[in-house]
Amino acid sequence: MNKRNVLYFRGQSAHYDRCLPVLFRDEWYLIGRRLALSAANRGAYYALLRDLSLQVLEVARRVGTPRTYILEHVPAAAASVLQHYELWPTHFIDLTRSLPTAVAFAEGDGSRERACLYVFSMPDLRGSITSDLDQHLTLSRLEAVCPPDAKRPHHQDAYLVSRFPEPAGSARPGDRTWDDWQGKTDLMRRIVAKFILRLQGGMLLGAPRIELSFLTPPLTEDKFGRILYEYLLPTVERHVASIHRLTPACSEQPASPPVAEA
Repeated sequence: MNKRNVLYFRGQSAHYDRCLPVLFRDEWYLIGRRLALSAANRGAYYALLRDLSLQVLEVARRVGTPRTYILEHVPAAAASVLQHYELWPTHFIDLTRSLPTAVAFAEGDGSRERACLYVFSMPDLRGSITSDLDQHLTLSRLEAVCPPDAKRPHHQDAYLVSRFPEPAGSARPGDRTWDDWQGKTDLMRRIVAKFILRLQGGMLLGAPRIELSFLTPPLTEDKFGRILYEYLLPTVERHVASIHRLTPACSEQPASPPVAEA
């Protein structure tokens, strides 16, 4: 009954009343470390996105890709990469066009008895990254944004979505434009269905099985992800330290990114 739209999926361990971008949650995790998010520091996180976006472009050039124009001229494209690889809290949310992929993330490590699958309706946007003012969203098709060596987004058929337009660069939490933007980022505004999955042995019987190790390959197998972590993690740690007044804790060897729900 959504003939003019396209359906996207997201699998989660449980139901939540809201589906918010990480930037607007109460916390985020950097390689297992919990970091608090609030109105006091959200503006700083958002302001630093531009600096990190330029570094994503440099990594793409190092790895080698036939398409750098998007990353160079559309900051939102680099922000979607940072979100997908869980290197920074952004205003994007992970989705997929692949139903088996969403089910795999809902199943998790195989210890769950119940999980949740959301279905969201989006306009039929076919570009690599497209902003639609009438629909108030930006949709990033990540495999068209990332280099071919980025296995993670290719394996997941990953898409990321955010509220559009973004507030002006000087806007901060508490400003009218920021608060309006933040208040309308809840993806539940586009939900068309929610399924509670009853799992047996941690699996949804009858569904194609996709291993999480395939969907989130280790950095040793994802050249783009590995160089992204090696190149960006020191800067990320410095920015986190400046925001939270912490001592940088960057390890010499980057750990594998945590497994996200998508």
